[in-house]
Amino acid sequence: MLVALSYEDSTMTVYIIEGVLGSVVGRTDSTEEVQRIVLGQLALSDKAQRTLRNKLAAAKPGGRVNLDYGGSGVTIHVQE
Repeated sequence: MLVALSYEDSTMTVYIIEGVLGSVVGRTDSTEEVQRIVLGQLALSDKAQRTLRNKLAAAKPGGRVNLDYGGSGVTIHVQE
């Protein structure tokens, strides 16, 4: 019996979350997890959470998402 296996060389997007003090506080491949980590760093309003979701959806590999909120901020680096 012959079985043909194939796969696509798909690249995975990785998000590296840099916290309030500039240290890396998380690394994940899920935008939902990014939001969970960011909410652990900053208490965001509903509007700021929607803004973050939209910025993550539009982010391209090699880019970054900056979020400043209440005098604090986080940076999310988007990588492949």
